[in-house]
Amino acid sequence: FDALVDPSQAPAPIRALARCGFELMVNTNEYAAEYIGNGLKCTNCHFGGGDTTGGAQGGISLVGVAAKYPSYSPRLMKVIDLPARINNCFIRSLNGKPLPL
Repeated sequence: FDALVDPSQAPAPIRALARCGFELMVNTNEYAAEYIGNGLKCTNCHFGGGDTTGGAQGGISLVGVAAKYPSYSPRLMKVIDLPARINNCFIRSLNGKPLPL
C-alpha cells in the first residue's frame, strides 16, 4: 500500500494521540478486544491503519474522513456523526458492540 504519514511525525501536541489511534487501528484485537465479536480488526478493511491513498490495494482510506461527517447514512436513513459511523463498523463489520463515546 502507499503509506502517507508515519504517526510519529504528527505535530508534537497530538503525537501521542495520533500514535494511540494508529495502534488501535492496527492492533484492534489487543486494544479493544471486548468490543469485537469476531477475529477481525480495523486493518482488515483499512490497510495501514487507514493511512493510505485507498483503492483495492490500499484498502479503505481514512485520510480526511473527519471532514466528511456528519453525513447521511442510506443504511440507517439518517444523518450520523463520525463516532456513530465508527460504532457501525464495530457492530456490523467486527460483529461486536459500540465503543463508549
